[in-house]
Amino acid sequence: IIDPAVMIDPSTLALGGLFTAACVLAKLLAAVACKPLFQFSWDEIGVMFGLSVVQAAATLAATFVGLEIGLFSMATVNAVMIVIVVTMIIASASAQVFGRRLPKPPIDTSRLGRSVVLQIDDAAEAQALLGLVRRLADRDGGVVRPILVVPDGAPQPDEAQLQALHHAIDSTGADAELTVVHDASVNDGVLHTAQATKASLIVVPAASQSWLPTLFEASQHSLVSSSDAPTAMVRLGRSEVQRVVLALNSAQAAQVAARLAKGGSLVVVCAADPAESLVAIWQQADIVRVESTHDWFAADGRASDLLVMPGGRNGALATARLSKVANGVGATLVVVADRASVSAPGGTAEGLGIMPSRSV
Repeated sequence: IIDPAVMIDPSTLALGGLFTAACVLAKLLAAVACKPLFQFSWDEIGVMFGLSVVQAAATLAATFVGLEIGLFSMATVNAVMIVIVVTMIIASASAQVFGRRLPKPPIDTSRLGRSVVLQIDDAAEAQALLGLVRRLADRDGGVVRPILVVPDGAPQPDEAQLQALHHAIDSTGADAELTVVHDASVNDGVLHTAQATKASLIVVPAASQSWLPTLFEASQHSLVSSSDAPTAMVRLGRSEVQRVVLALNSAQAAQVAARLAKGGSLVVVCAADPAESLVAIWQQADIVRVESTHDWFAADGRASDLLVMPGGRNGALATARLSKVANGVGATLVVVADRASVSAPGGTAEGLGIMPSRSV
């Protein structure tokens, strides 16, 4: 369609320059006008301009219709091609420059179950994991996205493995579809899926046993530290869950525990009064005030318990001891961690999202 001889004609270049200037200036003025109206920052104005200035599909359609009915000349069509090329370059550059400067919106932790990414690879555990995740999602009317990650160099899943996973998902009655994801590593596959689906929570089987709560040198540390959404690592127990126990309290762990509990099955073990922001959750639970969470669970913990606790790194002795006790009685353990809890430099345990056994 493009005629090179017409494209380099001075009159065509002048027309293309006029069209381009009119288009770019109009989009720029429209974006700038939004600054006082909506109190946008200049970076937000730059992104708005970059996303609106590009001309392609509608412009091409209108141009070709005009050419067919004799309204536009070939010089006009070629001038429009110049507009399209120039605005594509401007749009890409503007969005890249200003887009990087905008902060990412915070994850809505009030609806942790809105969009849950679940990593599964073992059919024997898939049904139990999906059952727990459904509790989280159902409370918020959310969706569950089970994924099987195939890292680089790993063999492709065979038909028998895929059938077993599909059967495990179907047997729970969940409205979910297994997605096979290929990526450089398992952590990368989970992280990229969470980013693409704007996940509110990531749920993965715990890859580490002894240092699960602290994530000290754990393989999933990089997943937690790179994700915008909190991550819940699950170590399944030996029995079906009957009671949810929230210990070593944190806001995100409390949100997860409240969603996992059914009816009056939530027990909060603590050594002080609840934080004001968590009162609504605590009102749904039986409160047990103790001197030591570790000692209480060692005496009263059951294999049918689901223990929810915060995770993080650096010196979380209380969390490590409690995890060991839970493993000993065969309870299911859910450790909730986020970027702040594993990335904060130094400071006290509270600053890492970990609260010792003698505080809320």
